[in-house]
Amino acid sequence: MKKKDQKLYGPRLEYPKGYVSPITPEIIEHLKECEAAEWIKRRKQKMQTLGSREASNWWETVLEAMQKTRGASATLDLRQRIKRQLNENRT
Repeated sequence: MKKKDQKLYGPRLEYPKGYVSPITPEIIEHLKECEAAEWIKRRKQKMQTLGSREASNWWETVLEAMQKTRGASATLDLRQRIKRQLNENRT
């Protein structure tokens, strides 16, 4: 027997007229850049503890899980940010 999907929080909240979200596009961009830097740091730590091959396997499983939850475009965006940050740090 399957349970019906239940709403966890009830009806959607109504925002007052003139409401402006405190989260700006600049903040979102900054958070995405910070996330890319964090994944670079985690991958380097895995390479130091597990080795290059195991770290690559771990990273592939992370990307697969991320693609399932976030979608292909968000995962691709993250990978491009990581690649750009790595290239910027090399030069």
